[in-house]
Amino acid sequence: MKQKRNDYTIVFGQQKRFLLKSCADFDEGDENEAIRIAGHLRTMLHDSYQKKNFDTKIPDTLTEIKEIIAKENFADKKKVLNKLNGVRQKIEQQQKKQILSKSLLTQLNQREKVKFIDTSIPKNSFAFYTINSLNNTTVVSKSYFGLLAKEVNVLDNKEQVKYSPLCLHKNFESYLTRCPKLDFEDWWHKEIYNDGKGTIFSRKDLVTFIANHDGYAHIEEGIDIKYQTFKDANILDNFINSNKKEKVNLATLSSVRQIAFETLMTINDIG
Repeated sequence: MKQKRNDYTIVFGQQKRFLLKSCADFDEGDENEAIRIAGHLRTMLHDSYQKKNFDTKIPDTLTEIKEIIAKENFADKKKVLNKLNGVRQKIEQQQKKQILSKSLLTQLNQREKVKFIDTSIPKNSFAFYTINSLNNTTVVSKSYFGLLAKEVNVLDNKEQVKYSPLCLHKNFESYLTRCPKLDFEDWWHKEIYNDGKGTIFSRKDLVTFIANHDGYAHIEEGIDIKYQTFKDANILDNFINSNKKEKVNLATLSSVRQIAFETLMTINDIG
């Protein structure tokens, strides 16, 4: 038995409250709460698909029917052939993939209606940097951390960077007024991390990987090299000097927190 639409609304409201609570805990210092945040975001936003083995029997049968009809002469022959061709294409698409699970956003028919706020900073921008006591340094912009503020401190010739979600930065409120809104698919698949060496992450990549593999739903035995690259990422690698470079926390977790901010702002009136 399928759930009624009003039941989805109730569940959506529950997920919003869970997300708000997890964000509050993150902001109080428990950054591992980002793993739970990723799980709630997946439930709310991610449609899961499975590619199916293609069965050619039905399309081949339609082709045979088309060949038979093509030999006949009748008034609506062209219309019938076009219709059969359309049926064939539809069957092919349906056989290529199958939805395993639908997000709450899809269940509420909001996926195509809602515009998501995009707070990512432009590439090669030094916005939301706080650099303290850094001398004789050349900064080469290679890697991109689109959803993060970066604070650099130097102690005993050691550089340390701490990442934080943009929404917690003191200048974010004025920046927010200039942020665009995107269709969900454009927002979900937009690049939010690029190490300049071929490792690129979208919001979808990060949320689903953490939720599915990094502790919310499952723990993977192996380590995904692409994801490990993002976890190990250090913006200080762009800084050319002789100092030792350390990071205080993980870019991946703070990025998820910022995705949650964007989501909560966007879906505030849903459910």
